[in-house]
Formats: sequence, C-alpha cells, structure tokens
Amino acid sequence: MGVDKEKYKEFKRFSARVIKPAIEELSSIGGYDVKIAYTKENKKVTALKFHFKELKCEKNPLQEMKIFNNLDLQKRLVNEF
Repeated sequence: MGVDKEKYKEFKRFSARVIKPAIEELSSIGGYDVKIAYTKENKKVTALKFHFKELKCEKNPLQEMKIFNNLDLQKRLVNEF
C-alpha cells in the first residue's frame, strides 16, 4: 500500500490510520462497497484481501473525475494491487 513497513509496527495502528480511512473514502466518494478479509497466523495478520463491489448509482464520482476512464490505468491498478 506504499507505506514503509517500519512506519507502523503494530497492525492496529496501520489499520486505523491507513486502511480504514482509505475504505471510508472509497465508500463515500468512490461508488464502491469495500470489504476486507484478513488472513491470520497465531493472532498476527499476515495478509489482506480486498473485495470491491461497484455500487449502482446514477452518477459515479470517480467516473465524473475521469479517474477510471483510462482503461490502461485501471488495468495497471488491478494487476499491481
């Protein structure tokens, strides 16, 4: 997610300061419902899996901002993240 692994040594701080705000932003302005599945080993989170569902609405703010009208960018984001 572009954050140095030394910056947040505790997952709960990383989750509170990086993951949850990003999900809230996508939900509020992005037109997506985002869910996270956590993979844990011995109470330690070892992996995250994001599930995106596009919400059906008349106007998608991201499309209006022309962020996802670039298919090359969209494919790159999907493949890299």
